[in-house]
Amino acid sequence: MQDEKAARTKVREGRADLAVKLIRNDYRIVAAVDNPFVQLAEQHVRTVYNRELQLQAAAAAAPDETQFREHVQSYLQMPPLRVLGVQLFDRHFANDGGIYDIPLWLRVRFR
Repeated sequence: MQDEKAARTKVREGRADLAVKLIRNDYRIVAAVDNPFVQLAEQHVRTVYNRELQLQAAAAAAPDETQFREHVQSYLQMPPLRVLGVQLFDRHFANDGGIYDIPLWLRVRFR
């Protein structure tokens, strides 16, 4: 964590790719125009913020907000289904141009 002025200076001078200013229900991103990671960072931060806003809305509708939050936290730590590792593609599912036939791969893998 650093102050806004120092973060902006680092981005402007190229010593940092981007800076994110977190606000209670919003955020601001400062980045170089040509930085390819800005969109990825913005997508991640937006996802986290949207998830939190949804949790806040759901907790507000629950009879006990604290108990609701504890239940959600417990659920997220031990979800009923977890993906431990997936090999996404096998070479024999690629066509001549090296493009994978995803529907075929899914049909074979998840029968």
